[in-house]
Amino acid sequence: MDAQWTTENIEEQAIAALGEELATAAILFPRVVFSVYVGLSNADGEDPVAFTPKEFRRLVCESLPSTVAEVLPFFVRNVWNRKWTFESNGQEIRNLAEQYAYLLEKAGNKTLDVNEMVQECRSSFAHWQQ
Repeated sequence: MDAQWTTENIEEQAIAALGEELATAAILFPRVVFSVYVGLSNADGEDPVAFTPKEFRRLVCESLPSTVAEVLPFFVRNVWNRKWTFESNGQEIRNLAEQYAYLLEKAGNKTLDVNEMVQECRSSFAHWQQ
């Protein structure tokens, strides 16, 4: 099938296939979600590859990071892209960390320490500002 990420609206198709329960994954871990979708779409062979949304959701859940160290780059980048600071947006940053933890718990009982995520993010920002 050779799906093209930029020309075939892969993002919209992937989000629809995720369903309401996991749609947040496309916001919090977009590259993971979309690369799994493209990978399934571009499986070997000439004919279009048919896969079920259930299979796609399962593979996305298996591909999501499962530790604070693995989640941190996504989390820090999300905070950075929103131009949030701990001085002005501390509660929003904590709420975002809770969204990551909640999603990963839904995706397979992966539990993350929200306080650890927030502290590690704060440390990353402190390092950049030196």
